[in-house]
Amino acid sequence: KAVKAVKVASAFSNVDCTNAIVDKQWTIVKNSGSKSPSGKSRIYTACKVVGSELVGQLTGVPDMSTSPACTMEAGVDYIPDTQYILKCSSNSESMDREAKNYDRVNGPITTLLKWGAGSTSPTFVKKYSFIKAPSVNAAFEKLNRGGGYDRILVLEKGVCDLKVYLKQEGKVRGKELREILAAVTLVCKGVNDAGLVWTDLKVENLVMCEGKVKVKGIDLESAVPANTNPVDYSPEACPPEFARSFISDGGVTFIAKKSYDSWSLGMLFYNIYNGRGYFENRGATGVTKALATKGFKPDFRDVDDDRLRDLMEKLCDEEPKKRPSGAGILLHPYFTKSGIGKWSFGGSD
Repeated sequence: KAVKAVKVASAFSNVDCTNAIVDKQWTIVKNSGSKSPSGKSRIYTACKVVGSELVGQLTGVPDMSTSPACTMEAGVDYIPDTQYILKCSSNSESMDREAKNYDRVNGPITTLLKWGAGSTSPTFVKKYSFIKAPSVNAAFEKLNRGGGYDRILVLEKGVCDLKVYLKQEGKVRGKELREILAAVTLVCKGVNDAGLVWTDLKVENLVMCEGKVKVKGIDLESAVPANTNPVDYSPEACPPEFARSFISDGGVTFIAKKSYDSWSLGMLFYNIYNGRGYFENRGATGVTKALATKGFKPDFRDVDDDRLRDLMEKLCDEEPKKRPSGAGILLHPYFTKSGIGKWSFGGSD
């Protein structure tokens, strides 16, 4: 079976928007606020506002944003059919870096490399806008208990993240599994082709989407140029060499290379195959110490597919230089003997 239509309620045409307005063009969807996976940002779902008269009422002087008379009507005051993600933060350094990273992964060089590989499909969600010093009305300030944000990223909205999808569907197998693993490999390749090391490749940072491309990457605030120092890390995604460096000196002397993401991809494959992380329910300190243990090697014996297990072991080789990356991963027998995505070259599910 192919990747199924995501059952999680997307409700793209049935949302209620509040009178909280951002930058005079975005209206916040009711009860949509939540922390980002890293906890550094606030995430809202928003719709595009139509009608300058209402915007004037909600943002003008006197500010009528808290008035019951200012109701939001779908199809009249806002467009409900398309929703967007508003990632809000006062960490200007992190947000500026992330905005530039989106430009890099969706830039012309990366697109040319994808074209050369036979695919021009986007591997990351689209960045629609990056707002510095955004204007907000009183209703939005009230929503944030008086707090403000220095930066807001406006991004394409997926249906749900991969972690939610796996929890809903359970273990995926056969063609569906290959399609998802091929898709996340292309996401990782897109980051590396842009000259970046993601350092944060995990199920929470991959979203299921409607349309031709089913899986896309999101959240690039931790991605750094290759051969530079990491700015952050997720224990479940970091390789042993970084764990040892982190315990030794906080990771300040560590140099990030593509092999970092290759390890992350191998552990991600395990998560997708089993529907749970390798270090599920273990704290950050415990995971880091386990990875830093001399000679640590993940045990993938519960992966029944011999080809997939072999690929995962190669990706998580203790020697970073031996880990495959990019197109080399897709040329592994797991994909070439079973099929890449929807194309099958023999073998069975």
